[in-house]
Amino acid sequence: SQWRAGGRLRYEDNYTNMVVPLEGVPVRMRYHVITYQNCTDKSGYFQCSTTKRGDCKYSIEWKRAVFRIIPEHNLFVTADYVIQKNKSRVDKIFKKSENVSQWIYASLFIPAHEFFYKDMCGIQRPEEDIDITPKEMDDDLSSGSHMGNRPKEIRIFRYYYKSDKSVEKNSASYYGTTIHELAHSCHREYVGNSTFRHTSDSVKDTWAVGV
Repeated sequence: SQWRAGGRLRYEDNYTNMVVPLEGVPVRMRYHVITYQNCTDKSGYFQCSTTKRGDCKYSIEWKRAVFRIIPEHNLFVTADYVIQKNKSRVDKIFKKSENVSQWIYASLFIPAHEFFYKDMCGIQRPEEDIDITPKEMDDDLSSGSHMGNRPKEIRIFRYYYKSDKSVEKNSASYYGTTIHELAHSCHREYVGNSTFRHTSDSVKDTWAVGV
């Protein structure tokens, strides 16, 4: 019989200890050679636009039209994940204890999606085509960085130093650092490359902290 593929994606927030919906994630639903795509809504639900027969493979790429998340050691691909094969519906919760890499991708996707697509109360959006790269630790012991190897790349580090000891990010730290680094991108686009390069670090950080 025909059936309609769909499901729900959620995220385990280890700061609030709550499971929250994942909004805006593009889910690919492939029946044999035909692929459909639908983004999750504010409650984390997605559904195929039509009914079909046969098995379905569910997968995602951690990206939207204006940003993407890329794996640490591969700059030429977008981070992706096969959620489930051959099921009529899926209910996936991204948990750090089950797959830390995918949990980190989800941790980065949430603030990036909010900054680009949600109501930011008039704050300028970041420049488009941003690459967001998760890293383990920075040589300078920072929490994140803007303009890494490429002008439109931001890096978010899993570990940072606080009070002379290494601290691992939780959900709130990933959210705050990602917003902060995207704000640097907004600032650079707003004032231009030359002005941004000659702006003092204290002004740059004050601008991003304000955002």
